[in-house]
Amino acid sequence: MDAERLARLVDQLAPALLAMARVRCHDAEDIVQQAFVALIKARVEPENHAAWLFGTVRKLALASQRAGVRRARREEKVARSESQAGPDPAGALDLERALEALDPDDRDLVLARTRGGLSFEEAGRLTGLSAATAWRRYQAAMELVRAKLEGWE
Repeated sequence: MDAERLARLVDQLAPALLAMARVRCHDAEDIVQQAFVALIKARVEPENHAAWLFGTVRKLALASQRAGVRRARREEKVARSESQAGPDPAGALDLERALEALDPDDRDLVLARTRGGLSFEEAGRLTGLSAATAWRRYQAAMELVRAKLEGWE
C-alpha cells in the first residue's frame, strides 16, 4: 500500500474508528494505530480496507475491554453519574451523547455505516448479524438518535 492511499484511509476512517473504539476501551487512539500498523504489515492486502479496519479495531477494542474489566467498571460508574446531569445546554455535544446512549453494537453499526461507508452486509458481519438484522437494528438506532436530538432542542 502506498503512502498516499494510507493517508486517505486515515483521513477518511480514523474518526469513525476512534469513535467505535472509545465505546469499549480507554486506549482508542492506540487501538486505531495498531489496526493501521497491522494493515501496513499485512502480507495480503485486504479486498475492502474499510471493512478490514473496522473489524480489526472492533477485535482489538474488545480484547482491550476484556483486559481492563475493573477499569471499565470504574469508568462506567463515573460516566453514569455524569450522564445524569442532563443534556449540554449549548447543544455542542448532543449528537455524541445521543450516539453514546446507544447499545455499543448498535453504535458500531451506525458508525460503520455512516462514517465507514460499509454495506449492511459488511456492517452485519462486523457485529455478527445478518444484513437484514443489521439493517433493522441500524434503523432502530437512527430513530433513537433522532428522538434524543429532538428531545434536546
